[in-house]
Amino acid sequence: MVYLLPFRDKDNTRATSEVLVYILLEHQSTVDRTMGFRLLFYMCQIWDSQRREWRFQPIIPIIFYTGDQKWETFPSLETLMDLPEALNRFVPKFDALLLNVKREADETLLQSNHPFGWLLTVLKQETAGTEAFIAALLRLGNYLRGLPEAERSLWQQTIYYLHLLIFYRRPIVERPVLDQIVSENHPFLDTSEKEKQLMQSMAEHYLQQGETRAKREDILKLLQLRFHYVPEPLAEMIRSLDDRNWLEMLFEKAATTQTLEELRAEVDALTEDENHNEHSE
Repeated sequence: MVYLLPFRDKDNTRATSEVLVYILLEHQSTVDRTMGFRLLFYMCQIWDSQRREWRFQPIIPIIFYTGDQKWETFPSLETLMDLPEALNRFVPKFDALLLNVKREADETLLQSNHPFGWLLTVLKQETAGTEAFIAALLRLGNYLRGLPEAERSLWQQTIYYLHLLIFYRRPIVERPVLDQIVSENHPFLDTSEKEKQLMQSMAEHYLQQGETRAKREDILKLLQLRFHYVPEPLAEMIRSLDDRNWLEMLFEKAATTQTLEELRAEVDALTEDENHNEHSE
């Protein structure tokens, strides 16, 4: 999620109208050593959209971590490289805020009484039991019920994220109950049946995308383990494949193939089929 907000001076007396700050929010439930690269990639995409203006706006990356594994420091790009100290100055450097949501008390998250802080109390319970998650959802609904109607559009993106959280993180058997809770609350939380179906299809799409990406990485890890080296052109071809059935077949082939050349021929055939199907459509 990305928000565009005005920057306020330290003395909190006036908003600096000339400076708008992008807030890049990344929700992470596992420790990711490549987070530094991922954030830089997202930031460059935002800046790329601003190139025609000849001015870039600052970005504050914030990682909301909800996992159980210890994660204390933001992983910089240097941690992904084996390089002499003399070359460190050539590596892009930026800072990010890491908030371990589960370690923060609700009182801290709600200190500013801001809607996003209330949303974090629900995010904090994403893997908790059904009763704990429902209790957090009800508290959020009670709070949002008291907000002015004019603020609904401002937080629509956040509410959509809440629905995606339900579809993506919570067990399927809970969905009817959670849907009912959402529907019975203030219209701030309510959505049409069409919107719910859209968000469910989005969540399922993201889940499938995640599974596809994981399968591609599994193939590359298996090849690395067996042959100790995977040529980058072959790796790029594997990363370009999207058909899950083909990836399953390729994974089995990676476990039995005798040479990388044999596997390359298999990937070439799959790529040709994919290109042929695209042109025929």
